[in-house]
Amino acid sequence: MSRGKLLRGYLLQFLQRAYPHGIYAQDIIDVFKHDFHIRTIMANVAYLVEKGYVAEEEKSHPAYRTKKVIIYRLTPKGVDLVEQTINDDGVTFDEVDRLEEELEL
Repeated sequence: MSRGKLLRGYLLQFLQRAYPHGIYAQDIIDVFKHDFHIRTIMANVAYLVEKGYVAEEEKSHPAYRTKKVIIYRLTPKGVDLVEQTINDDGVTFDEVDRLEEELEL
């Protein structure tokens, strides 16, 4: 199984936990950087944005107005994919579901 497909499943399920709110890009990196390279994480986030499953929003930093932060949030289409009412061969939830069952999440 492709690690990219699995990472995309992890990312979508992570974003679903915050839905309808978003998550800062840096927070996403911090969560997944121990298992995936930062470049890999962001490439897969970009894939999900391009497919319309995730929205990207740039905002002013809450403390430093001259800086910008990027926030990612799940779209309704992304929710449908996580709930598996639609399918995408580029994303897998099988291993994610199995891991959650083992850990009783």
